[in-house]
Amino acid sequence: MRALDTLGFMAGSKTAPLTERGLATRKKFTLALADLLCSYSVSEITVKEIVVRAHSTRQTFYRYFTSKEDVLHALLADLYDECYDRVLNSSGTTFEDYLVVYFSFWRERYSRLRAIMQHNPHWLFNEVAYTYNRRFYPKIKGLWATELLDEQGEQYFQNFIFGGLAHVHATWFAQGCAQSPEDMAHYVAQCWTIYKQPDE
Repeated sequence: MRALDTLGFMAGSKTAPLTERGLATRKKFTLALADLLCSYSVSEITVKEIVVRAHSTRQTFYRYFTSKEDVLHALLADLYDECYDRVLNSSGTTFEDYLVVYFSFWRERYSRLRAIMQHNPHWLFNEVAYTYNRRFYPKIKGLWATELLDEQGEQYFQNFIFGGLAHVHATWFAQGCAQSPEDMAHYVAQCWTIYKQPDE
């Protein structure tokens, strides 16, 4: 099941395979919305404004999307897809290595995303984003002895990892990405090594 399917998102989306030209047209709409989000909240933006900014037509818009919210989710999905591909294709071998790639990706986009979040503060860190982060799990699960967990335990383990990562990411953004990706990766990875054994 794809990540967004778990939230019922795909039920309202245009899911037919797209040609290269179709993907380019779809991208025009998501980029148009991204431009508008830098100045307005999503509630203030209309489909007509997205169409005008994309230099397209309403007929073409509805060939690819069902609503402006559909475009919003597509924009977020594209971001996390790109991040996922970056981590997946990295040469890292440790959790910290992967985290450096992850935080580097988001820091490179901080200025643009900060502008969007000034008008849409909850856009980047929501349930869709959390679900997308869970896609990293197959890449990193071998770093822990997850075979010791039953199905329910492994589910909680994923919630713990990715829920914590989402909160750390949000806090880092709120503080202006002041720490380097390397420092952030170290802070998060260090959480797995500072457990103190109780006194005998």
